[in-house]
Amino acid sequence: MMSNADIFLFPPRAPEGHPWVIVEALAAGLPIISTDRGAIVESVLHEDNGFIVPSGDPQSIANSIQELVNSPEKRQRMGQNSRKHYLTNFTEAAMVENLTKIFNQVIGK
Repeated sequence: MMSNADIFLFPPRAPEGHPWVIVEALAAGLPIISTDRGAIVESVLHEDNGFIVPSGDPQSIANSIQELVNSPEKRQRMGQNSRKHYLTNFTEAAMVENLTKIFNQVIGK
């Protein structure tokens, strides 16, 4: 379904950790509209690969959708940025490398 989409919308109102569906949208190269819940802001970088909107604010969601629909260039750029963010931070190799660095820092290597 994501391969046929142009925009990904995930507006949770309840607390979130780091939803895997956001990582899937990054991998699919989609601009993402979401709320500032949990670690979502580590994946959705406002105005870079999507929009972070206030929770419970449907008008902000509508405005963000409208902006992406009306600007194919911005939509494409944000989608490309999502894919780059995925490749840099969320592939298996990238995650193993990042965790290895953290573990080495913690154990003093």
